[in-house]
Amino acid sequence: KLTVLPAAVARLSGLRTLILSDNSLTSLPGEIGELSQLRVLEAERNQIASIPDEIANCKNLENVRVGYNKITDLSALADCDNLVTLVVDGNALDSLESLNLQKKQRLVTLSAKKNGIESVPADLGKCQLLAEIFLNDNKIGDLAIIEALLTRGASPNAADKDGWTALLLAAKHGHAECAAALVGAG
Repeated sequence: KLTVLPAAVARLSGLRTLILSDNSLTSLPGEIGELSQLRVLEAERNQIASIPDEIANCKNLENVRVGYNKITDLSALADCDNLVTLVVDGNALDSLESLNLQKKQRLVTLSAKKNGIESVPADLGKCQLLAEIFLNDNKIGDLAIIEALLTRGASPNAADKDGWTALLLAAKHGHAECAAALVGAG
């Protein structure tokens, strides 16, 4: 298994996809920021503690999957405005505020399951294309997530592939406050 990504990776100036998942990396070199054509970075299931600030130089970056690491802060991604997919499941995050979501106008999927996130980011509603949000198994209450989605314009009557609406699921699982919020929304 790979334990270090050499700084020489910067010589691959035309690299568009870098998949490093299922290794033993503890860090990514700052030189990764020199990969100006990079569109996809996958480094899931490693031991990475932080994302280098230089990643902000990867202006074409669209897909970042760094789930199941030890990441505590996402501020390095604050200026990665072309993100379409961001997966940070299973890290040590307590907030998404440093992401600067209001600038992520192309973001479609945000998955931050199994962290210690305590609140829905205030600027989540600014992501107009956001179609998938996964925040389960955090410290956020279900009601906070529902209220954030409803405020953003989510339909309280939308059903999943099996025909279950959020209201039916809330009632089935005894979440009275969530059910009341959904009924009040339509």
